[in-house]
Amino acid sequence: MPEEVAQKELSCRPDAAGRIERRGASGLNKDAEHLLELQEVDFVLLELEQSKTYLPEMIAQKEKEIGILESDLKARQETLTAKTLEIKRLELDVSKFQTELANLQKRMRDIKTNKEYDALVKEIDVRKAAVSQTEEKTLQLMSESEDLKKEIEALKEKLETVKKHSAAELESLRRELEAIGVKVRAKLDERKVKAARLDRQALTIYERVRKGRGGHAVVRVTQSRPACGGCFKTLPPQRIQELKRGDQVITCQNCGRILIWVPED
Repeated sequence: MPEEVAQKELSCRPDAAGRIERRGASGLNKDAEHLLELQEVDFVLLELEQSKTYLPEMIAQKEKEIGILESDLKARQETLTAKTLEIKRLELDVSKFQTELANLQKRMRDIKTNKEYDALVKEIDVRKAAVSQTEEKTLQLMSESEDLKKEIEALKEKLETVKKHSAAELESLRRELEAIGVKVRAKLDERKVKAARLDRQALTIYERVRKGRGGHAVVRVTQSRPACGGCFKTLPPQRIQELKRGDQVITCQNCGRILIWVPED
């Protein structure tokens, strides 16, 4: 028998009740094949839609990590700048106090009374205390500035390392995100083709179950596992026979998923 005729007989084989079943080389009812193919496309579309959510989150997380380091570095640099300005101001104050102190000490030669002497000594002591306190504060700020400089250098090195390591990953993630739109459009076109091959009733049931079951609408049933692949409820013998005939869309009475009989080798 020619191969074309043999294939035709395989595809249009009547069952015991005289009904015509559209079967392919895989032994599956054609609608069953198309339902499984459509579901595979929908699974890919679901993954792509999820990628449109988690990829931006991954990109944002990487950028946030860099942004935190940059903000920390900027804050420390600004603090260092403020301390540097404060040190310069304090140095000017010390210079001023020392000038005033020198002038007061010169006036000691012109003192004529004890009262004038006591008042001048008091002013000199005030200036000495001001010089001492200002110098002490200046030294403290200098020490803090040196620590800040070390922290800034360490942060710069860390930021450079993170940017270097993240650059390739960020570029890859952005390319992948840009490609999702193209992949989604291609899969939507493929879905239209797959859906058009289905009987309208079968497609309507599939769409309803898919929405209610989070995308997993079609499950396989085999001789070795005569149960719903979704809720795992064992199917009665009569239901198994109906599935084997493959002349109608049969759903699980427990969870509502579409049941597909898959012959085993």
